[in-house]
Amino acid sequence: RISEASGRIVRGASGRLRGLFGSPPAKEGNECLSSANAAFRSTIAHAEASETAENMKAELLAMVRQANAKREKKGKPLIPETPGFLRSALRAKKYQLDKAFNITAHYTDFVHQIGWLDNDKMPNAKRSSPELKTCFNMLLPQPDIHGNVVLTQQLALLDLNLAGASLESYQKAGYYLLHRALQRREAQLGGIALLLDFRGFGWSLFRKVGFSDFRRGVSMLQDCFPSRLSVIYILHEPRWLGTLVRIIRPLLSNDSLQQKFVLMGSDYSKLYEHIPPEQLPTTMDVGGKLDVKWDEQVNEWVEEEKMFPENFLLTLLLENAIEATAPSCKSEEQIA
Repeated sequence: RISEASGRIVRGASGRLRGLFGSPPAKEGNECLSSANAAFRSTIAHAEASETAENMKAELLAMVRQANAKREKKGKPLIPETPGFLRSALRAKKYQLDKAFNITAHYTDFVHQIGWLDNDKMPNAKRSSPELKTCFNMLLPQPDIHGNVVLTQQLALLDLNLAGASLESYQKAGYYLLHRALQRREAQLGGIALLLDFRGFGWSLFRKVGFSDFRRGVSMLQDCFPSRLSVIYILHEPRWLGTLVRIIRPLLSNDSLQQKFVLMGSDYSKLYEHIPPEQLPTTMDVGGKLDVKWDEQVNEWVEEEKMFPENFLLTLLLENAIEATAPSCKSEEQIA
């Protein structure tokens, strides 16, 4: 009887959470997500099969340069003009010029307002190496079955006792990984998926998260980064997740409120419908079979960036993404 009652409580909490996240899509599961990605790819392919893409990239560059002339006079940070960054903005907004321009401006203003443009705070692999090596944030080697590049977040690995670590420093590490994800064509032509595992993330730790941390996290995913957030997979959602949703709801745009959240609880078979176990790291303890050499990948990024200008902008990483897919994570097989 106790077991049955517990089951009813969990199912009831899960139902209420789904209500907070909005109505489920008409076609749930793989078909819905794959169809959305196919439509997104089709729009981009149509634009890039004609002169539209090059013309719009030229128009966007002209808009950015005009804006930068005004920004320079006001002492404001300049919007990056690099081709890879501009193309990723156009792709993220399906070649809607005004929206693409807005995201380039929001991107620049975001990193300036939170102080990450300061020379000693500019995100890079070396500065974020300690946080990255906790595996709190990881970038999976393979996309999910819908073609989304997957970023994971294991909240139990949030180690605030790490020397110099803070919630902001972990967010900065995640922001760095977003750029590494966007190096891959799959992320630009499909989207980015987040896999959040709330297991072990208790109420006491949740209470340490300030509103500024929520605002920073939502901003960098929503309006301030040139990518399409396709889906958010949630494992082991806590009963207080509804409280979190209510806190961040005022920060979300209408587009984000319509985002596809997939609540999976502890049923890993639901996860495997989107990400096969062969593509999930063994370290995540979800039945994954992939042995990822994550520390070696982080070290490789650190070595690679020694060749870059000092205090380089992360948009430099996107220059490898226009026509080629850059390897982002190494499994044991790839390293051997």
